[in-house]
Amino acid sequence: MVLQFPNRDRKQPYNARGGQKPLELRIKPRSGLVEIDVPLVIGRHYDQAKGIHYGQAMKKSRVMQQGGSYGLAGGLGVHGSGRPSRDEVHAPPAEIDPEALLENFEDANNKGHVMNKLTLGGRIAKPQNGKPNYYIGIFKSKALHLTRISAFCSLTPQFHHLDATTDNEKAATRAQRETENPPPESEARVVNMAVKSTENEELDMGQVATELRDIEEEPWQRLEWVDEDDPRAFDTYENQLVLDEQSKGTRLIAAMTKQQYLDSLSAPRVDPANQGKKVMMNRPHSDDESSDTETEEDDNLAEKN
Repeated sequence: MVLQFPNRDRKQPYNARGGQKPLELRIKPRSGLVEIDVPLVIGRHYDQAKGIHYGQAMKKSRVMQQGGSYGLAGGLGVHGSGRPSRDEVHAPPAEIDPEALLENFEDANNKGHVMNKLTLGGRIAKPQNGKPNYYIGIFKSKALHLTRISAFCSLTPQFHHLDATTDNEKAATRAQRETENPPPESEARVVNMAVKSTENEELDMGQVATELRDIEEEPWQRLEWVDEDDPRAFDTYENQLVLDEQSKGTRLIAAMTKQQYLDSLSAPRVDPANQGKKVMMNRPHSDDESSDTETEEDDNLAEKN
């Protein structure tokens, strides 16, 4: 699987040399969700006051305390993840003065009061029938070693700190309201909802809710991130991407001539002399090209025989 970072310059990779080696990789195999935690460089270009504000929000978040997630990995919050029930409503935790934390910022960071990491997340995209197949190519000596890519995953920043802030504000407002005016007991009812999509097909909201609940309940599998400069990374490179004994590899035989390959890549043009039909931009073969083509075809036949 290839991880892509569309919002990151290739000259600034997430690695130990740049001080941003990912702390952890999490994956939900059935749902195809992936998340990684990347440390933030808080020594430069960093707003310490906002770092404390969002760090406190994450620390107080009931969802984070219970090991849950926000966003799609948390079921988009449709099941009220992390929300306290009526029996769990308590007074809000004692607030810590942000100014006091700001005065001793390093100590606040060590105690977990500062947002010092960013979560990147995405969903695995696997190859589909009829779609192009991609390979990783490794040149070694005069040989090209190809390894098929089984899946892609584009990882983009996840704004869990904003979700935690909003969740905490709603929880505080709800707790205060229910403390002052306890709501009456309501009878549970089953409600079936359905909406129509743009294709006039009904979308069963119950099925969508079930799928989101399944995503939320699937546990994370936590993996160690091996840095690209780690010796284990080089060992994996040699063992998985390079074939030691080339004689055991499958020999590739071209199914096209050079001209056929170029024609397949060329854009068709409209031929006004042929009633506007689209034709390939073929050109006559020279004697050298014809001889090369015949030689290649003869070689291919010889190899097959």
